[in-house]
Amino acid sequence: MVTGSRIVNPNLASAAPIQAVSAQEIKLSGAVNIEDVLNRLPQVVPYNPQADDEGNGTARISLRNIGGSGAAALVLLDGQRLGGQVATDVNSIPPALVQRVDVLTGGAAAVYGPDALTGVVNFVLKRNFKGVQVDANYGFFNHLNRRNIVTDVAQSRGFSVPLGMTNDGARATINVSAGTQLLDDRLSLSSYFSYRHTDNLPYSSRSIQACHLLQAGIDGAVSCDTTLYSRYGYIYNLNNGTPFINASDGSRVFRPYRNTQDATTDRQNRMDDSYQMLRGNERYNAGGFLSFKATDWAEIYGSYMFTRNTSQGTYLPATIFEGLNGDGGYLLNCNNPLMSAQQAQALCGARAGTSATVPIDFGYRFQQYPTRTIDYQQVYHRATLGVRGDFASAWHYDVGSVWANSLSKSAINRNWAPSGENIAKALNVVNVNGVPTCVSKVNGTDPSCVPLDIFRGDSSDPAAYQYIFQYAPNGPTRNVSYFFDVQANISGDLGHYGIRSPLATDGVQISFGAELRRDIANNFTSAAYNTIIQGTENPSSSARGTQTAKELAAELQLPLIQDKPWTHLLGFSGGYRASNYSTSSRTFFSTWKLEGNWAPVQDIRFRVARNFASRAPNVFEATQNINFSRNINFVDPCGPGTNGSGPSASREACALQPGFQPATYGTAALNCPEAGCIYRNGAVDPALGPQTANTLTYGVVLAPRFLPRFTFSVDRYEIRYTNQIVGLDQDTIVNNCIDFAKNPTDLNRISCQQFVRNSNGTLFGNINNPDSGFVSSQVLNVPNKIGTTGYDFQAHYDLPVGSAGNLAADFNGGLVTSAASVSNQNGSVGYFGDGVGNPIPKWRHNLRTTFTGLDGSFQISANWRYISATQSGTLLKGQVQNTFARIPVYSYFDLAANVNVAKRLTLGVVINNVLDKDPPIIPARGGNNAYSINGWQNSPVNFYDTYGRYIQFSVTTTF
Repeated sequence: MVTGSRIVNPNLASAAPIQAVSAQEIKLSGAVNIEDVLNRLPQVVPYNPQADDEGNGTARISLRNIGGSGAAALVLLDGQRLGGQVATDVNSIPPALVQRVDVLTGGAAAVYGPDALTGVVNFVLKRNFKGVQVDANYGFFNHLNRRNIVTDVAQSRGFSVPLGMTNDGARATINVSAGTQLLDDRLSLSSYFSYRHTDNLPYSSRSIQACHLLQAGIDGAVSCDTTLYSRYGYIYNLNNGTPFINASDGSRVFRPYRNTQDATTDRQNRMDDSYQMLRGNERYNAGGFLSFKATDWAEIYGSYMFTRNTSQGTYLPATIFEGLNGDGGYLLNCNNPLMSAQQAQALCGARAGTSATVPIDFGYRFQQYPTRTIDYQQVYHRATLGVRGDFASAWHYDVGSVWANSLSKSAINRNWAPSGENIAKALNVVNVNGVPTCVSKVNGTDPSCVPLDIFRGDSSDPAAYQYIFQYAPNGPTRNVSYFFDVQANISGDLGHYGIRSPLATDGVQISFGAELRRDIANNFTSAAYNTIIQGTENPSSSARGTQTAKELAAELQLPLIQDKPWTHLLGFSGGYRASNYSTSSRTFFSTWKLEGNWAPVQDIRFRVARNFASRAPNVFEATQNINFSRNINFVDPCGPGTNGSGPSASREACALQPGFQPATYGTAALNCPEAGCIYRNGAVDPALGPQTANTLTYGVVLAPRFLPRFTFSVDRYEIRYTNQIVGLDQDTIVNNCIDFAKNPTDLNRISCQQFVRNSNGTLFGNINNPDSGFVSSQVLNVPNKIGTTGYDFQAHYDLPVGSAGNLAADFNGGLVTSAASVSNQNGSVGYFGDGVGNPIPKWRHNLRTTFTGLDGSFQISANWRYISATQSGTLLKGQVQNTFARIPVYSYFDLAANVNVAKRLTLGVVINNVLDKDPPIIPARGGNNAYSINGWQNSPVNFYDTYGRYIQFSVTTTF
């Protein structure tokens, strides 16, 4: 199978660079997920969905440094689409079944469809398998927690920190493959089953995550991210505001709450055991393949795949926050029998012991109650059926279909949203015959009321928990997608009919194809889910989108000169695809490619490829799912800044915002209320249109005859997007609008226009007003030129070592020279953070050296992963930054070994990050030029080994 062409037996080598990952590399890397292998390639931008609290555990492959859904590579399985473009999860492919992975990064839209803008990733599976093979592995992280700036800051606040050696984060996988061939080998049947389990890895298990590190502006003081709420409570009278905390020994004694930033603090470390830096998950994969040679010209083939993946995101323990019941808090009767005399005196003063009431508010973290969680589940089905064959000596046809169904759902457990009404009743308690009893139970208005005891630490009455959280719903959200694809391709060698160049030995080859695709997306989010996640009452939201694509394609390969004394090879190839989308008013979209190869001698070959693609928004991008939320931390950039500073956005930027009233600029009238300003989510620009991509690659391949078994290639790539389709979130919109004064780009101007103000200029009011009073996320076309440029380097060398075996070396390097995206508009490389986002190293490479013993009896392999240094994006703005301004060069070293201990038994061991190198530490920055590298993480998770040394043992046996 050839990746990059529908011509079955091409007579010209690919003009686009292809990185091939072999089954051996997959095994030597100790991969549990297939993405673990691909994320190491310099051409891939890594992403770990299990390390993302907001992710659902599915994995896509993104090529180069281009954001947006269009950056995702088109994923193929044996040359057919794995599924719909956005719903594809590459982790549904068990690594043990993969023969090789081809990564074509030069753009392949003319061959596979306009959504292959940045390239394709083709998984070629092992087929025609005979017998039974069992692959099992078990791995874990083996890490030494060392002292660092995070532990120093955490201990200065009195927080415990993990130090010393730890073994955790276990992963276990078993894969069983079976196959047979019947009817004189005309019928091939194979099947597989795999199971994977990974343990949860909490933030508290790593010293670099002893707390979430914060920095107060550029070169400001560092501190831990903390919360007021602890297991001992936070209680105060609304009239005098003095906060108290319960004694830690369980006695009913108040003392003043110490809201400090030192070791005396009563504030709680936000990163306790309940948050995880790596989510545990459980995955089942099963499926089967068949092929039947019905006649000499017809082979029937088919397959079925099933995947079920479950994981759980854990968050803080069940918590009651202050402000839950509004500005008025709760009325506490001063004769509440759960209070001691000292506590009653502190809150009620002279009214202590009477039936009088005082307004209080409080926060309480119930450490003994279940942790807040979101349960994620993905279920995936995929089936294929087709027929292919050869006829008339020169022709090959393939008619195939793919059906896929993807279900992704999540559910919030009950303790996210306590009932403020029930809390108010549970605090109104009197003494009935020596038993604390709710007044509402006494008067019969609520017989189920249970007193809530917040007047001692570690309150743990399960009946009170059930009463307080009983109305918190298990809110679900569900995304269901269906994908159907049928295509017919025919390719032929016209040389069979004498159609060839007079200077070539091979004939002209052609291919014609037709394809029909249909994507259906159904999204539903319950009112409960929207209300809990958004923090305010919200209705349910749903959306349904359907898109049908019809395409015709043609491809040509023309060898012009072959095997001449003055030119070894000169060839040309081209392709064209016309696409029609049911969701677009345009008649068709054109996609084409032109490629050339020239080898003046056998040892050297020059190649060039130009690809152009134009595509309509896919069904996910074009389908709205509107809901509203409040953000209590949002500060209107056109209003007063924090700590008495002025507006963060310029007057000119604010003037671009619909509904802006100049007289309100910088005034308190724009201050968000306590409940927060309003966000609108899930919006799509009504003018959303197509995006285009131009890709140019050119390079040279060396295979010198004086150095047998050596190859080297270098390729230049240039990818340019116009009107790229992206989804702008509110944080990006706000930062872009603030940046408008210094960088008045079209994107920043459009970002300012997503502030849709009320007639009085505010961003608050009626939360479900569909017309104004919100900051809107938006799926839109980015007018800026987006793209990336750079160089790819590949080399391979095999060196026979006498009778001992063979030594092989493989090198894959990538140099990025520019990387313009929505978060990095100027395209700077070698930077991170402020105005750039996640690190964009200029250079990354992998160098693997493997010695294989005679007859493959054993293998020993070493791998060197290199990541060049990056600097803070703040330095790009001409500002001085002295702390956390640079991530140094990182080198990781991996070792692996396999040995055949018996004819049918192989044992293996992998040690990745042998030196147990800690990742870089970059705090989240507040104030002006704020940024956070990766949510709660103190380290970028995309390029660096965040969890420490990884050790894996494996066994493979065949029957």
